[in-house]
Amino acid sequence: AFMAADRSSGCQISLDQIIVHTRSYKTFSKFAELVSIVVSEVEKHARSFDVNAMGIRYLDRISPSNGDELKAYLKPGFLAEPLQWADFELLGGMSHRLYKTKTGVLQARFWSGNGYSEVPDDLVPLYLLTEDSSVQAMAPKFLEPGHGTLDTDSIWSSPTLQRMDTARIVGELDALHAHANAFFREACSDHAFQVWNEGAV
Repeated sequence: AFMAADRSSGCQISLDQIIVHTRSYKTFSKFAELVSIVVSEVEKHARSFDVNAMGIRYLDRISPSNGDELKAYLKPGFLAEPLQWADFELLGGMSHRLYKTKTGVLQARFWSGNGYSEVPDDLVPLYLLTEDSSVQAMAPKFLEPGHGTLDTDSIWSSPTLQRMDTARIVGELDALHAHANAFFREACSDHAFQVWNEGAV
């Protein structure tokens, strides 16, 4: 495992996979530069890659502001539906969708409410790896009431190994990113983008 000095990004290299991650994502082009640096360094020693799966995954915390509710930020279908019964108060919930795309499949999960961590369990090790060591409470935080996390995973896989080099790998990730980005723009409302654009520096 390798990390940037400020712990904003890093990579993990094992016998059968390479994981590149960042907590300071701005644009795919910048992230692709990081991926290219990591993969090309491994390629110098491996000479080539036989690949049967790859993916790009985004975690987006949805934090309404100005008195808004989550339903103003996401299209219908992602939020848990309350029971029309006074004995049950909805605290949160999770939705899980799987879509076929031209590049493979896209898995989307959204969770909100009390009792849910902002980071899914399988990504906690990466979260801890890139957490500032000076921070006392290093464990992922629980979501505040009315906040949620959108977890989007765009995946390509093949039943047979495909010989690839760094350029092709980055190109395939770009195509996977395009579908993840299109999904994000479809899943979130116009109001959400208006609020986020107003808050952008």
